[in-house]
Formats: sequence, structure tokens, C-alpha cells
Amino acid sequence: MGRSTEFLDDAAGRLARTDAVLREPGVETVYTYNAAGRLETRRETVHNYDGETERIYTYEYVKFDARGNWAERRVTVQKTAVRPVEGAEHEQSEIIRYPDAYQLERRKITYYG
Repeated sequence: MGRSTEFLDDAAGRLARTDAVLREPGVETVYTYNAAGRLETRRETVHNYDGETERIYTYEYVKFDARGNWAERRVTVQKTAVRPVEGAEHEQSEIIRYPDAYQLERRKITYYG
């Protein structure tokens, strides 16, 4: 099987979803935006033979530059893994939750003119 990625936009022309096939796993990513049009969440779900893993990235905008573009945002990540239960007669799964982690993203935009 080859590798491919499909990109889907929402009615406002923003990236809404991607579906990627990478040999064994498939990765579905769904994007949501707040009322100001800024990225609010990114949910990545990886599907493979061992189960699936979901990561939800939540974006909180902390600082803006003089033109209203974000200069600093906090990204919180929550990961949930769903895996088959060993020795079970029927297909079952358990949810494993990992603690939340976050990172601070900073950007500097240079304006010309």
C-alpha cells in the first residue's frame, strides 16, 4: 500500500481534516477553530493493528503583537491509548490515559513596508 494524504477544508477555507495512510497505520486529524478563526484544537487519531491512540492538542493564545497576530500560545496535549485486552475471548479494550503536558510556542513576525 502506498502513502497518501487527503486534505479537507471547512466552509471558511481553513484546514478542517486530514486523512493520511502510511503503510500500516492510518492517521486522521481533525481541526477546530474559535470564533476569532484561530486554531482551537487538533485531534489526531492513529489507527493500527494494535489499537488506536488519540492525541488532543488544545491551543490557548497568550500574547499578541501590535497587529493582532498571535505571538505566544500554550499547547496542552492529552493522550489516550485504546488497546486490546490480552486473553479476552471477545474484542475488548481498555483506555490508558497519560497525564497532560504542555508547551509554549512563540513566534516573531517581521513585517515589511
